[in-house]
Amino acid sequence: MSIPIKHFLPVLAAAALASPLRAEIVITEFMADNTRTLPDSDGAYHDWIEIYNNGSSGVDLDGWALTDDALVAGKWVFPAVTLAARGHLVVWASNKNRRVPGQQLHTNFKLDAAGGYLALVRPDGTNSTTFSPFFPPQAEDLAYGYAVQVTTATPVQPGSAGRVLVPGDGSLGSTWTQPDFDDTAWPAAVNGIGYETGVNEVTSYDGNTLALDPAGYYRLEESGAPLTAANLGSAGSAANGSSTGSITAAVSGPRPADYAGMATDNKATDFSGGYLQVPWHPDLNPARFTVECWARVTGGSNTFRAAVSNRNDQNSLTYGFILYAAGDNRWQFWTGSGATGAWEPVVAPSPLILNEWTHVVGTYDGTTKRLYLNGTEVASRASTVFNRNTVQGLRIGAGANESPTAGFPFRGNLDEVAIYPRALTPAEISARWNLGKNNTVPAATFFQGLISTDLQARMHNINASACFRIPFTLTDPSTLDQLTLKMKYDDGFQAWINGVPVASGNRPEVLQWNSAASGAGSNTEAVQFENFGLGSALAALRPGTNVLAIQGLNASAANPDFLQLAQLEVKDIGRYSLNPGYLAEATPGSENASGASNPGPAISSNSFAPALPDPLTDITVTCRVQPVFAPVASVTMKWRTAYNAEQTMTMTDDGTAGDAIAGDGVYTAIIAKTNYTQGRMVRWFFTASDTGGATSRWPLYLNPLESPQYAGTMIAPSGFTTALPVWHWFTQNTSAAATRAGTRASVYFNGQLYDNVFVRLRGGFTSSGSKKFDFNSGYLCGINARVGSVEEANLNGSGLGTADTIIRPAVAFEMFRRAGHPSSECFPVMIRVNGALDTASGRGGVAYFVEQVDKRYLERHGLDGNGALYKPDQRSNLEPVFTDTTDGVEKKTRLTEDRSDYLALVNAVHSVSPDDWNSGSPNTVPVWPAGFLATRTTRMFDLMNLANLSNYLACRVIISDTDDTRKNFYWYRDTEGTGEWHVLPWDKDGTLGLTLDAAPYVGHPFQGDYARRKINGSHQWNYVWEAAFNDPKIRPMVLRRLRTLMDTLLGPVPGAPEALVDSIWAPVTATSPAFSGYGPTVLPASIKSFFAIRRTGPASTSTSAGLFTVYSAPNSLGSGLRIPDAQPALVPLDFGTVEVLPQSGNQDEEYVQISNPNPYEVDISGWVLKRGVEHTFEPGTVIRANDVMYVAGKTSAFRARSTAPSGGQQLFVQGGFKGTLSARGEIVELWDPGNPANPTDDRLVNTLHTPVIPTPAQQSLRVTEIMYAPPAGGAFAAGEYEYLELTNTGATPLTITGASFTEGISFTFGTLILSPGQRVLLVKNEAAFQSRYGNGLTIAGSYTGSLDNSGERIRLVDHSGEEVLDFRYEGTWHPLAHGGASLVISDPAAAWDTWGTQSAWNASAANGSPGAADPALVPAKILTVSGTLVQLQGTPGRAYRLLQSPDLNTWSEVSWHPAGADGAFIVTLPTPTDGPPQFFIWETH
Repeated sequence: MSIPIKHFLPVLAAAALASPLRAEIVITEFMADNTRTLPDSDGAYHDWIEIYNNGSSGVDLDGWALTDDALVAGKWVFPAVTLAARGHLVVWASNKNRRVPGQQLHTNFKLDAAGGYLALVRPDGTNSTTFSPFFPPQAEDLAYGYAVQVTTATPVQPGSAGRVLVPGDGSLGSTWTQPDFDDTAWPAAVNGIGYETGVNEVTSYDGNTLALDPAGYYRLEESGAPLTAANLGSAGSAANGSSTGSITAAVSGPRPADYAGMATDNKATDFSGGYLQVPWHPDLNPARFTVECWARVTGGSNTFRAAVSNRNDQNSLTYGFILYAAGDNRWQFWTGSGATGAWEPVVAPSPLILNEWTHVVGTYDGTTKRLYLNGTEVASRASTVFNRNTVQGLRIGAGANESPTAGFPFRGNLDEVAIYPRALTPAEISARWNLGKNNTVPAATFFQGLISTDLQARMHNINASACFRIPFTLTDPSTLDQLTLKMKYDDGFQAWINGVPVASGNRPEVLQWNSAASGAGSNTEAVQFENFGLGSALAALRPGTNVLAIQGLNASAANPDFLQLAQLEVKDIGRYSLNPGYLAEATPGSENASGASNPGPAISSNSFAPALPDPLTDITVTCRVQPVFAPVASVTMKWRTAYNAEQTMTMTDDGTAGDAIAGDGVYTAIIAKTNYTQGRMVRWFFTASDTGGATSRWPLYLNPLESPQYAGTMIAPSGFTTALPVWHWFTQNTSAAATRAGTRASVYFNGQLYDNVFVRLRGGFTSSGSKKFDFNSGYLCGINARVGSVEEANLNGSGLGTADTIIRPAVAFEMFRRAGHPSSECFPVMIRVNGALDTASGRGGVAYFVEQVDKRYLERHGLDGNGALYKPDQRSNLEPVFTDTTDGVEKKTRLTEDRSDYLALVNAVHSVSPDDWNSGSPNTVPVWPAGFLATRTTRMFDLMNLANLSNYLACRVIISDTDDTRKNFYWYRDTEGTGEWHVLPWDKDGTLGLTLDAAPYVGHPFQGDYARRKINGSHQWNYVWEAAFNDPKIRPMVLRRLRTLMDTLLGPVPGAPEALVDSIWAPVTATSPAFSGYGPTVLPASIKSFFAIRRTGPASTSTSAGLFTVYSAPNSLGSGLRIPDAQPALVPLDFGTVEVLPQSGNQDEEYVQISNPNPYEVDISGWVLKRGVEHTFEPGTVIRANDVMYVAGKTSAFRARSTAPSGGQQLFVQGGFKGTLSARGEIVELWDPGNPANPTDDRLVNTLHTPVIPTPAQQSLRVTEIMYAPPAGGAFAAGEYEYLELTNTGATPLTITGASFTEGISFTFGTLILSPGQRVLLVKNEAAFQSRYGNGLTIAGSYTGSLDNSGERIRLVDHSGEEVLDFRYEGTWHPLAHGGASLVISDPAAAWDTWGTQSAWNASAANGSPGAADPALVPAKILTVSGTLVQLQGTPGRAYRLLQSPDLNTWSEVSWHPAGADGAFIVTLPTPTDGPPQFFIWETH
């Protein structure tokens, strides 16, 4: 129920609230009346509290506490969970009291919606955040907290000072990118470097047209009938035209000599009653535009003749534009006003000349409509009114677009029709005419006003590269949350921040001191900022002076123009307001929204029906609106279809007009089906006002570049059928989306509309027609159940191979996944834009989604997202991969660190001094220094995850990857865990039969080492591949894993791989209408034939050969080398040595040795250890013949052991088993799961009984008393009197130094030795304890946390980590323990595993017996019996439990009975029944 909080306004002024700016761990938001905002894991809606770490490093929350009671600081204590820097954690205030790390956390209290106290308490007892004396009353689903404040700065901007050098040689290397490089000798420069000679790079008329970036461009060069007019503009083939009626194609167009700038064979189209029809497209109907054509009127006087018509004149309302040759033979430019019958014509003052070519242009810039003839403005009209056509298609050669029979036919020839999404300037239009008429190429002035430092004299015809350094100052970069580099550049660049590469565009494969860009860029695009998000580069920033270094790249040294203009933007979104308020939107787990002390009505629960409306169904839209400080006055919805004008609708809550229930706070509006058609987008937002004048909006739309503007859906599309996922996207500017600068768009995918996302062209040869979509933070795109949601979506085409290449990556990545290897999710999709097939994307509208390798990817695959990630793209064509750490190696994470980790990997496989490779003679065999190969083996065993490496290399052989010698993989290091390197697949379109440049070793299992290098002039090979394929210890592991995958993944006969191909391919070719090149008869022939060849194909130097035939033959891989036979069934393996108590006392050094007694390698991928410890062997785990492997508690600890076995001994170790090997003895089992799909074929391979050598603490240290619910009284809160008692139950002194409690409470013992029978106490609050029990007891210290009255898990370990006790007590065991007694152990000498049973504990005497044995228990004595009334004599202060049994064997509890001060108590037995006799006993506690 909502609380009428308007009566509590004085509370706000009275509250003393701690600002989150004053602490690192803070409460930033909470909700005290959660009814529908956020469910917990049980599906229940409980109050919640958001905790935030605004520091620069992670914090262990162990010992921190939340409380709703000012007198009980530690009411609910956090377990040992780490809150990452800038991380959020939601804690449920549900009273469920859950404290298990890794699961949802729940406090032991609830929040009071009427207002109350709330605090976050540090381990030292001081408050980090306090709402005191109480927070104000809360409303349903309204969040309260600190509004986020976003601060933006541009430390680098146009005009920033720097220094520039056009290098004369390569002596600088990369040193000049470092922040401390001395550049004082370089010439000073101002941001905006470049030059413009005035020479235009584009000299042809059509080239100049395209350079101006039209959305529609129809050259009308085609011939044939019916005619298809190709659109060369950015709207692509979706805006192609088709002919209707009488037209004649390929007539002579404007040509030299009369039109000297036109092509000598330029063609046009003659119209004599027919026309060209172009489907409606938003890019052809912009709000500001230019329409252009060359026209030759041959007849039709006294009639209106429409040359180009984009109008809609229905219901007497006027929309769009028309170029007319009017009845009086004057050119007219008409535009619609939207009013009844009101067109706004702009009329030429002079008659046109029949049979003569005229350049006709109409423009509208938002204020003025202009008509130009032959480059000169002849008429204009001031107007701020223009209504775009949002329905009808474009017509060339006729008008009356709304009529199916057309009208106003043009009589004559038309050519070079173009529509631009902006108003061209008078100078541009004049230049267009002069270029076509006189072949006068316009001077290039694209960069006018952008260049502040002219480099023409230093650079033009001298060098294509310039080095530019811009220093900038940051006070505290640790507070920054976003970093964006914005670049205007022509033609390419590479940028660094403090020496770390952060962004690039059009950079070549080999980046040298005089490099040119990889291609010439568009000058139109160059003058628009392209944004590069540099979130991963934040760590590269430092306090004080930083340096942005840019190597600008021109298309060539002789290129006539060059530009580099940078802007660096930083945002701090981690700062919160000083005072709390009601938040405009609840954002649990992410940055807070804006807030107000007097907000408008709370808007929530946007919903609509049906989920996917069709054109015959109205859309019912609802939202919940609740008053906050004043009654709701009005609720409105603004909505729009596609990019049409917004319309406003009043929403109702009166039970009418579709509203279900009057007065329930749910407001309703209906969008009528007459407003939309199939495939269109419908969007809306809500505004609500209260009687006090306060307003609110939803969605909030706080940041136009980072938040949705609308909610919405799309109308069910029709006209096609497909089983592919369909990626619908919508934009006003598809031409901008096809550039590197990009634009905003909306996406509809998997039933969800994502508004105001960013889309741009994704470059690269094999990414032809690709798009990249960046989603707003907090509004990630849901892909599927396996991937979850992503912030970035790549939709790729491919520049390689035949049609079936569109599924090659999907098949290849799936083969990796089936082999158990981490791989990107990848699948084909249909792409549709603005309701039509997006033929400009992918391959004619079919593309493939590929998951980015990033932190989410790593964590999805069970890897630590904080590890080091490198993406090699080896730029040099001469040097083998892994010769250095920088050449083409992009570091993706941990950017503040150097590359010493990668250098260690390089040094493991490559001898630098002396160098094993002669760079001057790349075909010379490597010369390994003495002893290096043995060292290489040792380093590979210690640095590499050999299972991962073996699995990857085996997979690449199966799919015959011919393009991963130097790139198309990532290298990941588990930096904070094992320290091992993993290889991750990427960009797998060069697989499954594509040979590329791998001949003559295509498909060879060792392709990519030196002997099987690429013989293509570049001599590419890979040092890691060289080591793996030639090391006598590693190579057998790779070959055994390869054989396993041959048998299980490839198969000896056609089967699973072919079925996989068919399953991915079928939806592509079953789509109707068919994608171009993907009809129903098109087959994935090249991929399926590859699998046949890969199994049993003949030897070949140009294609992959058979793995089961060619490479399984004797000596096929070298002397004595071949792919081994299939692994036998029922392979025996043995357990070897085991370490349960490492000398160091570090349990992470524990291990189990597994021995392979067989004369062949054994692949145990997927096998498991069970019982004592649990471990699943990684895919690729192979034990060599007659050798051993080790399974360790922690791999890095095993390798750091001071005694053998350890690192540096060429030992195969795999780590991270769950649990520890108890010194009390364990049973460990090794299981072969057989076929994972068949649980009945699991096989127990061997069993290990570990030695029984319990530690002294395990033998003698016990918890003997627990006071978890002390009685109230005294100067302290009741909970402050808690304590635990421990006892040395052994016969010898016991050292407990270093022992610790790890669950329930947190405490580590200092130096302490207990005598036999000695007791020691741990207390919650020492002062409180001593005030009640005196000063004479032995207290080891005060613990962190508190003992839960409802029950708690208690875990005690000794100094080596050996578990002494792990049990749970329950608050229901003994009622007296809630009334002043403690729990005391019945028999301290009992078995340690009985501590978690009720019968092991008794209730103590009143107030407990800390430091001493509890008084002996006396059985109750029956004094009198009268019917069912029994009087007994017991021990004063004790409790007695009545048990009942029908047979003296099975007993059940009836009731509890406390003895009085004199020990007497009375029991009423259950009333007898007619059944069997009942027996009763009293149990003493």
